[in-house]
Amino acid sequence: MHCDTVFDALAWLEKWPNKQSLILGDKAGTVVAASCWGRVFAQFIDDTHMVWNCNQVHYPQPVEWGRQQGSVAATNRYSRTRQEYLSGQVQEAKGQFTYNDMVRMMRSTEGHPCSVCNDETVMATIAPVQDEPGVIYVADRPPSRNEFMRYSL
Repeated sequence: MHCDTVFDALAWLEKWPNKQSLILGDKAGTVVAASCWGRVFAQFIDDTHMVWNCNQVHYPQPVEWGRQQGSVAATNRYSRTRQEYLSGQVQEAKGQFTYNDMVRMMRSTEGHPCSVCNDETVMATIAPVQDEPGVIYVADRPPSRNEFMRYSL
């Protein structure tokens, strides 16, 4: 399937109920974090100039939707804690948060096994929207042991 825009991809994902969290981007530089759980919930993070993915469904809207459907979120307290920590760090930096700051945090094993990165981390994705529109960095498997590869949209 080829989609020209993030919005085309979100519409396509709506047809395929699944449980996942991912980042979508297009050549126009639109980047969005999306949580898919029975339907698609898009989380635009324009105010932080940084978009990232923590692997599992962790945004409040899909978790609440799942609860209303009588289902347990495809996440755990650790994932929500990790997401809250990353969001707090970005907001606390008040626009002075850089790609390198996010890489450092994504690679952190401090407090293992409940660290940002651990042996079970499947991947880490960062989109530095303000500094590099139309670019996504992906580390396959734990970012503490793997490099972030740069992909142009």
